[in-house]
Amino acid sequence: MKVTGASTGAAAFLVVVFLVPVIGSLSMRWKLFDLPGPLKTHTQPIPRLGGIAIAGAILLGILLSGLAPSRACAALISAAGLIFAVGLLDDIRGTSPALRLVVQAAAGVALWLGSGQFSIFGSLLLGLFFTVIIVVVFINAMNLLDGSDGVAAGVAGIDALSCAVLFAQSDDALVRSIAWSLAGACAGFLIFNLRAKIYLGDSGSTLLGLALSFIAIESMRPRSTPASSPVFFLLAAGLPLLDAGIAVARRLRLGRSPLQGDRRHFYDLLRARGLGPRAVALVCYGITGVLSVVAWATRNSPAASCLAAVLCMGALLAVEVRLGALRGDDDAARVRASPARASRKELQISFRP
Repeated sequence: MKVTGASTGAAAFLVVVFLVPVIGSLSMRWKLFDLPGPLKTHTQPIPRLGGIAIAGAILLGILLSGLAPSRACAALISAAGLIFAVGLLDDIRGTSPALRLVVQAAAGVALWLGSGQFSIFGSLLLGLFFTVIIVVVFINAMNLLDGSDGVAAGVAGIDALSCAVLFAQSDDALVRSIAWSLAGACAGFLIFNLRAKIYLGDSGSTLLGLALSFIAIESMRPRSTPASSPVFFLLAAGLPLLDAGIAVARRLRLGRSPLQGDRRHFYDLLRARGLGPRAVALVCYGITGVLSVVAWATRNSPAASCLAAVLCMGALLAVEVRLGALRGDDDAARVRASPARASRKELQISFRP
């Protein structure tokens, strides 16, 4: 059966709305929580296996594309399976950064093999390198963005929706279906995530990054749409990409490992200015929406698209630097929540939408 367009997004939405309460209840029964700590913003344990619902929605999108089993579908399922498995393992037991990077690179190789092994400047090696870099960057950017209620899921949903519209006239059913299913899945997840009832966990945030990297790679292909700029999706996803780049620069500047966490991301800086979690999420949605509109308006002209990207990213960079994104953590900005166990009463979370 082949289903396309908004119906795919609606189906993904319903899958997530159905699965999240089940996953949340099982997480509470098995005590699989994201515990409070010095790098956390919550003060009580929260179920963290929301990525399972996202995985179900993405799998549904692949099946509804009508292309399974094909090489592209097999590659995407393999890549998503690798990322989801190591993310889930990290949520439950913890994994090393080295293992995660190796798996992310392997996922990039799988996508390249399944996408026709495209080349850059006639070089297959450059094409492979580019694919792996895009995959690793997007996965880690979305993982870093997942630090405040509703931000990662909302931003990913807006980006996916912008590409779903872009691919509306494309004959690439797989990309169109993934974009719609991702948009629907994120919308369904926000019903619970905006109220901090469940978190994506690493399995969810990294899977969002993998799906977005797949869409980004496909959107840069000249054959993808009748009119699309190579930087369309990079501009639309500018907030997580820029925030991740600043995080790496900040940590290196302070003599720290790029893998060492801190509380100086864009959403942290907004929280430090007194904004609540929902206000922070709305600001991030607004920025992503504006970037998506600009990307759409300039999609027919590579020159205009590149100029828009430079101006928009420059403005956003200036704002983040002004807020203190390149400075180190100060004691006032740190979250001092205790990781002590919460009472049984505190763990009675209702998963009603």
